[in-house]
Amino acid sequence: MSWVMPIDCMIKKIYSGAHTKYHHLGKKDILEKAVKDKRYIFDLNRPFHILELDIHDSRIPSYLQKDNIFDYIIDGNL
Repeated sequence: MSWVMPIDCMIKKIYSGAHTKYHHLGKKDILEKAVKDKRYIFDLNRPFHILELDIHDSRIPSYLQKDNIFDYIIDGNL
């Protein structure tokens, strides 16, 4: 799961592909709280630390420095 994804994209990812054991977590309120609290809800015993980066941080490849990078998922053009 990518924490840079919009919540709607996370939900779509959970319900497609190999994430079937996490369908119970594919709810907007659950994922919004996880992002807000910076918690890895898929394994609560796993150490998890998020470092938030600005979209133009040099550690992010320039081709990924877009606000709309996940539009292809939202639009349904997988």
